[in-house]
Amino acid sequence: MKILRAAVGIIFGVLIVSAGAYAAPAPTEVFYGSPVVDGKRDSVYETMKPLETKNVITGSATENPSSAKVWLTWDNDGLYVYAEVNETTPANEASEEYKQDSIEIFTDEDNGKSTTVDKNDTQYRVTSLGSRTMGNAASGSFKSEVSTIENGYTVEVKLPWLEILPTEGTVIGFDVLVNDALGAVRQGMRAWSTKDNTNYISTKNYGEIRLAFGDGYIPWNGTDPLRVSVNGFRLDCGDTAPVVRDGRTLVPMRAIFEALNCGVAYNETENAVYAIGNGKLMKIIIDSDTVYVNGEPQKLEAAATTINDRTVVPLRFIAETLGAEVEYNEQQGVVFISKI
Repeated sequence: MKILRAAVGIIFGVLIVSAGAYAAPAPTEVFYGSPVVDGKRDSVYETMKPLETKNVITGSATENPSSAKVWLTWDNDGLYVYAEVNETTPANEASEEYKQDSIEIFTDEDNGKSTTVDKNDTQYRVTSLGSRTMGNAASGSFKSEVSTIENGYTVEVKLPWLEILPTEGTVIGFDVLVNDALGAVRQGMRAWSTKDNTNYISTKNYGEIRLAFGDGYIPWNGTDPLRVSVNGFRLDCGDTAPVVRDGRTLVPMRAIFEALNCGVAYNETENAVYAIGNGKLMKIIIDSDTVYVNGEPQKLEAAATTINDRTVVPLRFIAETLGAEVEYNEQQGVVFISKI
């Protein structure tokens, strides 16, 4: 009898855990495109089946809050989101935007699924009247437009990428939520992925979108600056973009060394750069084709030099010497660096 009771208890416990388990929607493929941000649904959005905010958030005062259909696309500059909201009780009386009719968009660029938020997690809110608020690491340079439609409103935004360098196959965390107001109170919420109201402090319940090129992708034109990706994150070169000299890509010294977790210092007396990392000590003499690695001289096909008062160094040699893999993709105009 004790064994039977124990077995029943285990089965009952498993059922409870299973019933309460959170299941995010399947990853959604989002295709490349550059729409005009005007509150209208451009044709580039038609490449995907819209997301729907079907999940009613626990604690809502109504069983049937307003919902939305949401389309997405992306380009090298940002993620575009267009939402059509079904709203039959327009209300924007509340002083706080989250209590007004509005759309909230959440992104997690490294798809960390964390119980906290970090420097690449964002929260953007746009009300039906066009007011904007932000949370977490959201960029104030985002664009938005709203318009009125029959029985509702639309919101369209362009959200700039913060840290990642987007490409085919990039997966980021994403969710969208509709706030439904009645008078001066929020009577309900619906979301695509989460089933609770924790998106603003945690990314664990975000869904996933996977970036894809599709038929609308525009290859690199050969004249725009090259871009550099280090394990999926954009190398921030500041005001000195990567340049090609003698067939070799040169990038700002400090940017690449710090991205590869190396200590770096400039010796003015020797006019040389010292860097240490991955068991290697490198001495790079400016305007010289000789570099010393652990004291041994090696030849560079493109010498380190100075551009815009910043020291630039040969990317491939530095990365490979420090144990990383380097791949140049001409179609995208991107140098991909993978740290081993």
